[in-house]
Amino acid sequence: MRRWLADFRVQSELSMPQGVPSLEYRDPDGAYQVRIKETKNNVRVEERLSAELTFSAPDLATAEQTAREHLQKFLHLLSFVTSCGFRITRTIAIIDWQPGGTGIREAFIYGPSDRNSDLGQALSTDLLNTIEMLKSWGTTPVLETALRWFASGVRSTVMEDQFQLFWFVIEIIGASISAPKVVDKCVRCGGELSCNDCGAVSEHRPFPKQKISELLKEGGVTQLRIDNLFYVRNALLHGTPREDIEKAVGTRDPTFSFHDIVDFAGRTAWSLILHTFQKPPGEHRPQFLQVNTFVDWNISAKAHVQIGIPGHPNNPQYDASVLPKIWMHRGPGEPKPPG
Repeated sequence: MRRWLADFRVQSELSMPQGVPSLEYRDPDGAYQVRIKETKNNVRVEERLSAELTFSAPDLATAEQTAREHLQKFLHLLSFVTSCGFRITRTIAIIDWQPGGTGIREAFIYGPSDRNSDLGQALSTDLLNTIEMLKSWGTTPVLETALRWFASGVRSTVMEDQFQLFWFVIEIIGASISAPKVVDKCVRCGGELSCNDCGAVSEHRPFPKQKISELLKEGGVTQLRIDNLFYVRNALLHGTPREDIEKAVGTRDPTFSFHDIVDFAGRTAWSLILHTFQKPPGEHRPQFLQVNTFVDWNISAKAHVQIGIPGHPNNPQYDASVLPKIWMHRGPGEPKPPG
């Protein structure tokens, strides 16, 4: 095992106290140490804090994953203790921090992400006219609540949160639909249950899960996809990590991926909202902007380098280091389709 240093930028609702250059935390299990300080001359306003971790890992590739996991767990506790929000925005560098050597160290250096580098210039009068049209059709409390959760899902940058927010839309609209009573079924043979004394068939109003399943079936969704949706929903509510969900569902559905089920939930939520509007008679031509994914994908460049770090090999000085600048430029690519 070798020692590593990882430098992250963190979005924070709190700042450092006046006159305090940094704060240090040592994990009681000895897994890592973290030093928090205010960022200076930062081009991204939301990145208020810098978090430097030192920890152990067998190699650079493992260190890249381990560092983020350590910091995320630390920030979860920090959010609980402060009731304020913290989020990793990007990685700056991961450097071999093992004492000794020649001062030349292996590292990953990261460039800025492409987030917001190519904002689609798509707002138009046609879209505003569509909003006016939808609003004129009228809304209900159920529809307004569904719109709020859908907007939150689109805005979220965490896939687990996105799925649950989109699922709220599916469940709210699905549960609000009127449906006839259903017959209780035997769990063994699937036959209808009836009373032994009078012979009456046992009926009840459909449960929300039954309503949603029937609604999705009417929309042409396969039973496998419906089962996956309910499994992910239940697993997330019981605290199952995303990676474990993918492994479990993958045993019966090799094509399953978490980002795909998030996108499917988003598209389903969007479609349900649209069909919940009570369209008046006549011809209507609303115009919508569609995206190919709801997931918050972004790309950043990473360079695997050998870099000199100032200071004694047994006491390297990261603050005195000058890291190379890594940039990524988009090529012209294929022309975008009209509209």
